[in-house]
Amino acid sequence: GAFSKDIYLLNVLGSASFLEACKESGIKKIIFISSESVYGEYHSGSYIESCEPKPITEYGLSKFLAEKLYKFYSDRYNIPTIILRLSNTYGPGQKAGVVFDFISSILKNHSVTVHNDGKQCRGFLYVEDAVEGIIKSINYNLKGFEIFNISGGKAYSLLGLISIIRQNLGEQLQIKFVKYDKPYIEYMYSSHKKASRLLGYEPKVNLEDGIAKTID
Repeated sequence: GAFSKDIYLLNVLGSASFLEACKESGIKKIIFISSESVYGEYHSGSYIESCEPKPITEYGLSKFLAEKLYKFYSDRYNIPTIILRLSNTYGPGQKAGVVFDFISSILKNHSVTVHNDGKQCRGFLYVEDAVEGIIKSINYNLKGFEIFNISGGKAYSLLGLISIIRQNLGEQLQIKFVKYDKPYIEYMYSSHKKASRLLGYEPKVNLEDGIAKTID
């Protein structure tokens, strides 16, 4: 898409201003909500926290630059800091994101547009599980700097997501396949094993149940 200055103002300059205020006021601990989109380009396995980030979207890049700021302030000013890299988060009341877009399109148009073949895989995180991950990280006794993936436990293709939504809505629909030439990620799924081991985090809501709750 077109260059979006707002993304950098929010995630990078906003983080810098926030961190400076934290330093001045003696904040004891920081939790920053990042995204698995920082990992970027395709590789065959699940992302783990030690994977080198290679963002290919402006959003992913802005989150990665923000993470670097948090690491700098954590190291330099001894502020315990946790980065949470969340999967695609969805749930009731959401007004943006792939799950919302698909549900809205199916309800309005009885159709949905998918880039390329729709077999690209994503991890999806129900909002209650996201909140659980945040609460676990608040209660985690931290001395330095840590990164955790907070994910929903399984990767789904976009066609699989559409199928689950269709089953819940009971709608007939047409899938329109559109060629997408820009860089995009074929497989994006984060392992939450580290969060499970150190935070005691486990996702409880699978995509089938989460979509049912979202549509209700």
